[in-house]
Formats: sequence, structure tokens, C-alpha cells
Amino acid sequence: MRRLVICSHTVQASNNALRLSSFRTVMRHRTRPRHLSTGSTTTASPATPAPAPPSTSATGAPDMSPPKPSPGIISRNIGKIVLLTLSSLIAYLYRSSENQKRSKALKVYLEDQRSIEPWEIDEFRMANWGTWDRALFQEVANELYMAFPGRKSASYPALIRVVAHTLGRHQKRLQLGHYLDRVVLCLEPEEGKEVDVLTFLCALSLSLNFDVEERVGALHDAVTAADCGHAGSSSAGKGEEGVRKIHRRELEQLVAGLVATAQIPAEALVKADPERSYPFQAYQVASIEELVMKASTEGKAKHEKAMKDAVKAGLEPPKPPPLGTEQEDKGVGEGLSARELVEVLSTKAICVWGECYQGRD
Repeated sequence: MRRLVICSHTVQASNNALRLSSFRTVMRHRTRPRHLSTGSTTTASPATPAPAPPSTSATGAPDMSPPKPSPGIISRNIGKIVLLTLSSLIAYLYRSSENQKRSKALKVYLEDQRSIEPWEIDEFRMANWGTWDRALFQEVANELYMAFPGRKSASYPALIRVVAHTLGRHQKRLQLGHYLDRVVLCLEPEEGKEVDVLTFLCALSLSLNFDVEERVGALHDAVTAADCGHAGSSSAGKGEEGVRKIHRRELEQLVAGLVATAQIPAEALVKADPERSYPFQAYQVASIEELVMKASTEGKAKHEKAMKDAVKAGLEPPKPPPLGTEQEDKGVGEGLSARELVEVLSTKAICVWGECYQGRD
């Protein structure tokens, strides 16, 4: 009986130990990761990240503001744009400065080539205050063309003898004649070479102490004096009816004489070369034809503006410009009177004696 009780206690203890061992094994399998379980031959996939919780404001409520837009192309390249703009501005300023230097260099060169200075011209005119009047200058022009009929040029000594003889008849004498000598001799550096009569008269006009209208009128008389070796009646220079007008070809000859005798500013002679504008603008001396054509264009622009102003004000339309018609271009039109010649020579394109800087209309 006693043995039976001991055996039953032994069996019960064994059962308890077995149960405890089974419980430990089950708990061990439950806490072990699945991919480390015994007998597992597959690789576990990476864990999928959990979605981020919605952002909340300071009060704890979800942030419902719209998403911020992505930066545009300008915002992404603002540095490059600023750098490009500054580089372009610097290049523009440098090119403008260089162009001005080149233009000024040509002007200085032309001024250095002048045979007489502006202050010397003023001195030459003041010294001959009582020497000239318009009628006497016209008489000298007559005598020059009659002394050399059929010729438009002569040697300088022959020309100056005619001038001295004509002035002597009126008990006059040219003062400071060395200025005239220098101007004419610089025109023809070769000794014995003949001088164009009209160009000589342009040089002689440097001594005329007249106002602009009278001086241009004297030049107009000098041009018309070439007709058949004489100037016509004594009233030819007074603007009366019957006075012949000068044409474009004669105007170009007159402008050429004024350029040669330093009576047109260097600024009017400098023009941009359209074929050499990059990287820097090149400049060159304008031809006589270009000066006259530019004066014609300027006259057309002034006439168009005057026409518009007259229409607005209900006034009579102004007369057409003296230059610019096809007939004038061919040299067969009515030509220029002395008054119209003043308008042409005073344009910015020609600017004789710097008159375009005097605020003349």
C-alpha cells in the first residue's frame, strides 16, 4: 500500500515536469522571430514602412494647407540671369566708350589737318572789316572768270593778281593775306599746279566780315558768276527776279570748296561705316555727295513736320524743300536761291561755319 502511494506521487511529479517543459517550449516558439524559426527556408521580405502620420498644427489639428509649389526656371537660374545681365551691361558700356573714342580720334585728326584755325578766321575777318561788301566780292568773281574764259582754274599767283588789281581800283587792299596764302597753298601742295576758281573764291570768302545771309549770298554770286565768264547784271546778287539759281551739281562743287577751305566743322564730316560696325563701330570721312544727300534728307524731315503742324493749325502748307526732288537730283530742276542756299548750308548735315550750333531753324 505504501509503495502504491509512492509510485502515484512519482507519476504525478513526472507529469507536472512534462507539462512545465511543454509550456516553456511553446512560450519559446511564440517569442522567437518568424524568420529565425526552426525549419524556415524562406527569406523574410523587408518590412513595409508605416505611413507617416498626418502633420498636425500647434493645436493638434491636422495641417490642411496646400503643398508648396516647386521653384520655376527663373528662380532656379536667378544667379545666371543676374550675371548675364551685368555682363551685357558692361559690354554695352565698354563698346559705347570705345566707339566714342574712335569717333573723337577721327575728328581730332581732321581738325589737325585744317590749314587755318577758327580764331585765325575771326582775326582774318576783323582785319578786313572795311575791305569788302557784297558788290565788290561779286565784281572780283566776275573779273576772275573773265580773266580766264573757258577755264575753271588758274595758278595761285595769277588769281591773286586779279584780286589785287580789282581791289586797287577801289583803293582797297586785302589785310593779313598770309592766311589766304596758307589756305590756298595747302590745297595744291605741288608748285605751279592750278587752283579751281570756285575753290579760290571759297578761300577768299574767309575774309568776308558779313552776317550769314550776306556771306552765303556772296557765295551764291560766286557760283552764278561762272556763267559764260561773267555774273550778269549788277543786281544779280540782290535776290531780284531773274537771278539764276544753282543746281545740285553746283551745290556739291560749292560744298567741296567749303570743306577744302576748313569752313565746315569736323563733326559734320565724320560718318559711321555701315560695313564695319562690330565688334566696334568704324568711322570714315563722308563724301561730298553724302553730305548733300544728308542735307536733302534733313530738309525733307523738316518739311514733313512743318506740313503736319500747318494741318493741325489750319494754316497754309509750307513750300516744298529746296532739295530732294528727282529733278534736283538730276540737276535740271529750278535750283536754289540765295535764301534757300542758307537753309541748306545751315543744316546739321553741312553746318557751314558752325551755324547748326547757333539754334538756327
